[in-house]
Amino acid sequence: MRSFLRSPLIAAVLQVALAAAIFRVAADHRPVDPDEGHFLSAVRNVYHGRVPCRDFFFQQTPLFPYPYAAAMDVFGYGYGTCLWVSILCGVGLAAVTAAYFRERTGAPGAGWIGGFLVMANAPILFWTPTVKNHALPLFFGALAIYGAARRAGAPRTAFAWGALAGFAAVVSVGTRLLAAPFALA
Repeated sequence: MRSFLRSPLIAAVLQVALAAAIFRVAADHRPVDPDEGHFLSAVRNVYHGRVPCRDFFFQQTPLFPYPYAAAMDVFGYGYGTCLWVSILCGVGLAAVTAAYFRERTGAPGAGWIGGFLVMANAPILFWTPTVKNHALPLFFGALAIYGAARRAGAPRTAFAWGALAGFAAVVSVGTRLLAAPFALA
């Protein structure tokens, strides 16, 4: 049984399932956030073909509504679709953090601890399952750091890891400008 839990693939699947359950429950048991209407309005406008800052006023970074609008194109129009995008970004944040700590330390337990500490962090736990500009930049910021760390240790795949890190950093900053210092690090 112990060797079964040490498998990185099994650990990743279990961590993803645990994170999805935790963030979904957190989404169901929270008060409505008044800012979500503002962000959902921007998503609705992009879904209908309007461009932020040109066709409607949006004081946040203009890339934010596009992933949510794209998800609505694929999975249907509605709040639930947007909420699942945020939840999946939270799940990705926990999984990437767990993988980072597991690989850096070589200890499977460190991955579990890292993923759990991310999920148990109050701002992440309560702000990630909202349609606001928290989940996307956190996930893509962590993915950029993970990709940059993997790039250094993988000469054959350095370009691919560097490209992933660069793309994730651009998306992180494009969805929340406050992520810029992390992208520059």
